[in-house]
Amino acid sequence: MTLMNRLRRDETGASMMEYVLLIALIAIIAASGAFALGQNINGFFSGIASYLSNVPTNPPTGTGGTGTGTTP
Repeated sequence: MTLMNRLRRDETGASMMEYVLLIALIAIIAASGAFALGQNINGFFSGIASYLSNVPTNPPTGTGGTGTGTTP
């Protein structure tokens, strides 16, 4: 019976368990924040890609310009 009493009063592992729970909570918060931020960044770059895909690659014809950047 003395072994049971000694184990019941022993709290050496309790503080370690508190640290483990605290680290797990921080990891969950960090992971959820990274997921939310990743979704925002994905939407941002998708918008840029959509804009760039609609930009014409060749200048319109018939502008009369020489293409050198100087006025004739």
